[in-house]
Amino acid sequence: CSQMKTANSFPQGFTAQCGQGYPTSGFGVTSSLVSAFSDCVSSCQKGTGCVALTYQAGTCYLYTSTPSPLTTSPTADSATYNDPTTNPNYPAGASCSTIASTGKPTWVSTQCGAKYSTATAITSLTKPSYGDCAEFCHSQNSCAAFLFQESNSQCFPYTAPVSGTPGTNNDYSYGIVTH
Repeated sequence: CSQMKTANSFPQGFTAQCGQGYPTSGFGVTSSLVSAFSDCVSSCQKGTGCVALTYQAGTCYLYTSTPSPLTTSPTADSATYNDPTTNPNYPAGASCSTIASTGKPTWVSTQCGAKYSTATAITSLTKPSYGDCAEFCHSQNSCAAFLFQESNSQCFPYTAPVSGTPGTNNDYSYGIVTH
């Protein structure tokens, strides 16, 4: 990455997007002036809820929810902090069992293998994992809970936690999000 000015290596848990930048507003973004790309990475690691970063011309942008879109920019480098074993704030790509066993992130409570059939979802959208569905729900103020179906990668967000007793179905997992 051109902004790194050092070897192209990131600490464990980061994935680089060289020559690309995320939007500089929305997605829980905060910004600060820093002297180097490594300072931006260090800021993201400090447990501030950071899940992604962009470093552009001395400004570090930290994001608390997954930003998009990623756009080409010769003066920007970005990274996602996407390893649930090293970043307690980022569940993307993680299964329900990984999140349940690590207790991370702390803003989602999990019920793996649980299916509620009494609620109507706000919408249905495709997400690659339980963790990505959790992250989507966490990024939406109107979302309080979600159901994820493994077999077809469908995410069903809800405006309120579902009441009642769930059925057992290993194809589904349920989560309640705290904002």
